[in-house]
Amino acid sequence: MIKKGLALLLVVSVLSGCNLLGETELQESFTTYVNEDLSRIGELEEEAIGTLNSVSGANYTDDPTFARALEEDIIPPYEEAIQLLKEIELESEEIRSLHETYIEGAELQLEAFHQALEALETQNMEMMEQSNEMLTKGSEKIGEYTTGMKELAEENNIEYTEPSLGQRDR
Repeated sequence: MIKKGLALLLVVSVLSGCNLLGETELQESFTTYVNEDLSRIGELEEEAIGTLNSVSGANYTDDPTFARALEEDIIPPYEEAIQLLKEIELESEEIRSLHETYIEGAELQLEAFHQALEALETQNMEMMEQSNEMLTKGSEKIGEYTTGMKELAEENNIEYTEPSLGQRDR
Protein backbone atom coordinates (compact mmCIF):
# COMPACT_ATOMS: atom_id res chain seq x y z
CA MET A 1 0.00 0.00 0.00
CA ILE A 2 2.86 2.42 0.83
CA LYS A 3 4.53 1.62 -2.51
CA LYS A 4 1.31 2.48 -4.40
CA GLY A 5 0.99 5.74 -2.46
CA LEU A 6 4.60 6.70 -3.28
CA ALA A 7 4.10 5.76 -6.93
CA LEU A 8 0.94 7.90 -7.08
CA LEU A 9 2.77 10.81 -5.44
CA LEU A 10 5.59 10.44 -7.98
CA VAL A 11 3.13 10.44 -10.90
CA VAL A 12 1.34 13.51 -9.52
CA SER A 13 4.71 15.29 -9.13
CA VAL A 14 5.66 14.48 -12.73
CA LEU A 15 2.28 15.59 -14.08
CA SER A 16 2.44 18.87 -12.20
CA GLY A 17 5.64 19.87 -13.96
CA CYS A 18 8.22 18.43 -11.58
CA ASN A 19 8.68 21.84 -10.01
CA LEU A 20 8.29 21.88 -6.27
CA LEU A 21 8.23 25.69 -6.21
CA GLY A 22 5.14 25.71 -8.40
CA GLU A 23 6.74 27.63 -11.26
CA THR A 24 5.83 26.26 -14.68
CA GLU A 25 8.33 25.81 -17.49
CA LEU A 26 6.71 28.72 -19.33
CA GLN A 27 7.03 30.97 -16.28
CA GLU A 28 10.67 30.00 -15.89
CA SER A 29 11.40 30.48 -19.61
CA PHE A 30 9.60 33.82 -19.62
CA THR A 31 11.53 35.08 -16.61
CA THR A 32 14.88 33.93 -18.01
CA TYR A 33 14.09 35.46 -21.39
CA VAL A 34 13.11 38.85 -19.96
CA ASN A 35 15.67 39.12 -17.16
CA GLU A 36 18.69 37.51 -18.80
CA ASP A 37 18.36 37.13 -22.58
CA LEU A 38 17.01 40.63 -23.20
CA SER A 39 19.10 42.49 -20.65
CA ARG A 40 21.98 43.62 -22.91
CA ILE A 41 19.63 44.09 -25.86
CA GLY A 42 17.50 46.48 -23.85
CA GLU A 43 20.56 48.54 -22.97
CA LEU A 44 21.64 48.76 -26.62
CA GLU A 45 18.18 49.65 -27.84
CA GLU A 46 17.74 52.24 -25.11
CA GLU A 47 21.05 53.81 -26.14
CA ALA A 48 20.06 53.93 -29.82
CA ILE A 49 16.51 55.18 -29.30
CA GLY A 50 17.65 57.66 -26.66
CA THR A 51 20.12 59.14 -29.13
CA LEU A 52 17.44 59.17 -31.85
CA ASN A 53 15.12 61.10 -29.55
CA SER A 54 17.90 63.57 -28.74
CA VAL A 55 18.46 64.53 -32.40
CA SER A 56 15.00 64.22 -33.97
CA GLY A 57 11.56 65.72 -33.56
CA ALA A 58 11.58 68.72 -31.24
CA ASN A 59 15.32 68.18 -30.62
CA TYR A 60 16.30 68.30 -34.31
CA THR A 61 19.03 70.86 -35.04
CA ASP A 62 20.40 70.10 -38.50
CA ASP A 63 20.92 67.32 -41.04
CA PRO A 64 24.67 66.79 -40.42
CA THR A 65 24.10 66.30 -36.67
CA PHE A 66 21.24 63.88 -37.34
CA ALA A 67 23.26 61.96 -39.96
CA ARG A 68 26.29 61.68 -37.68
CA ALA A 69 24.12 60.40 -34.83
CA LEU A 70 22.55 57.78 -37.11
CA GLU A 71 25.91 56.65 -38.43
CA GLU A 72 27.83 56.61 -35.15
CA ASP A 73 25.39 56.30 -32.25
CA ILE A 74 22.14 54.80 -33.50
CA ILE A 75 22.82 52.24 -36.24
CA PRO A 76 25.82 50.43 -34.64
CA PRO A 77 24.17 49.61 -31.29
CA TYR A 78 20.93 48.75 -33.05
CA GLU A 79 22.73 46.33 -35.37
CA GLU A 80 24.37 44.72 -32.34
CA ALA A 81 21.00 44.44 -30.58
CA ILE A 82 19.45 42.69 -33.59
CA GLN A 83 22.39 40.29 -33.83
CA LEU A 84 21.94 39.40 -30.15
CA LEU A 85 18.17 39.01 -30.67
CA LYS A 86 18.79 36.52 -33.47
CA GLU A 87 21.13 34.48 -31.26
CA ILE A 88 18.48 33.84 -28.60
CA GLU A 89 17.15 30.29 -28.69
CA LEU A 90 13.76 29.70 -27.15
CA GLU A 91 11.99 26.43 -26.46
CA SER A 92 8.59 27.94 -25.70
CA GLU A 93 6.54 28.35 -28.88
CA GLU A 94 4.54 31.20 -27.33
CA ILE A 95 7.64 33.20 -26.42
CA ARG A 96 9.43 32.30 -29.68
CA SER A 97 6.51 33.59 -31.76
CA LEU A 98 6.48 36.89 -29.87
CA HIS A 99 10.27 37.10 -30.10
CA GLU A 100 10.08 36.74 -33.89
CA THR A 101 7.64 39.68 -33.96
CA TYR A 102 10.17 41.70 -31.95
CA ILE A 103 12.92 40.84 -34.44
CA GLU A 104 10.67 41.84 -37.38
CA GLY A 105 9.97 45.21 -35.77
CA ALA A 106 13.61 45.83 -34.88
CA GLU A 107 14.72 44.94 -38.41
CA LEU A 108 12.16 47.37 -39.87
CA GLN A 109 13.48 50.09 -37.59
CA LEU A 110 17.08 49.36 -38.53
CA GLU A 111 16.17 49.49 -42.21
CA ALA A 112 14.43 52.82 -41.55
CA PHE A 113 17.58 54.17 -39.86
CA HIS A 114 19.70 53.20 -42.89
CA GLN A 115 17.15 54.73 -45.23
CA ALA A 116 17.02 57.94 -43.17
CA LEU A 117 20.81 58.21 -43.36
CA GLU A 118 20.72 57.79 -47.12
CA ALA A 119 17.90 60.33 -47.38
CA LEU A 120 19.96 62.84 -45.41
CA GLU A 121 23.03 62.23 -47.54
CA THR A 122 21.09 62.65 -50.79
CA GLN A 123 18.66 65.26 -49.46
CA ASN A 124 15.76 63.10 -50.64
CA MET A 125 12.67 64.16 -48.67
CA GLU A 126 10.46 61.47 -50.20
CA MET A 127 12.91 58.82 -49.00
CA MET A 128 12.89 60.43 -45.53
CA GLU A 129 9.09 60.20 -45.44
CA GLN A 130 9.31 56.51 -46.40
CA SER A 131 11.88 56.04 -43.64
CA ASN A 132 9.52 57.60 -41.11
CA GLU A 133 6.68 55.33 -42.26
CA MET A 134 8.95 52.30 -41.95
CA LEU A 135 10.05 53.43 -38.48
CA THR A 136 6.39 53.68 -37.47
CA LYS A 137 5.67 50.17 -38.80
CA GLY A 138 8.66 48.81 -36.88
CA SER A 139 7.51 50.54 -33.72
CA GLU A 140 4.01 49.09 -34.19
CA LYS A 141 5.47 45.57 -34.57
CA ILE A 142 7.45 46.04 -31.37
CA GLY A 143 4.24 47.30 -29.76
CA GLU A 144 2.54 44.04 -30.82
CA TYR A 145 5.39 42.17 -29.15
CA THR A 146 5.12 44.08 -25.87
CA THR A 147 1.33 43.70 -25.83
CA GLY A 148 1.69 39.96 -26.49
CA MET A 149 4.27 39.61 -23.73
CA LYS A 150 2.01 41.44 -21.30
CA GLU A 151 -0.94 39.20 -22.22
CA LEU A 152 1.18 36.04 -21.95
CA ALA A 153 2.40 37.16 -18.53
CA GLU A 154 -1.15 37.85 -17.32
CA GLU A 155 -2.44 34.51 -18.64
CA ASN A 156 0.35 32.66 -16.82
CA ASN A 157 0.43 34.64 -13.60
CA ILE A 158 3.86 36.15 -14.25
CA GLU A 159 4.88 39.52 -12.87
CA TYR A 160 5.96 41.62 -15.84
CA THR A 161 6.72 45.28 -16.38
CA GLU A 162 6.23 46.35 -19.96
CA PRO A 163 9.45 47.86 -21.35
CA SER A 164 9.54 50.82 -23.74
CA LEU A 165 11.33 48.89 -26.48
CA GLY A 166 11.77 50.62 -29.78
CA GLN A 167 9.54 53.48 -28.74
CA ARG A 168 10.65 56.89 -29.84
CA ASP A 169 9.35 60.29 -28.87
CA ARG A 170 7.06 61.85 -31.42
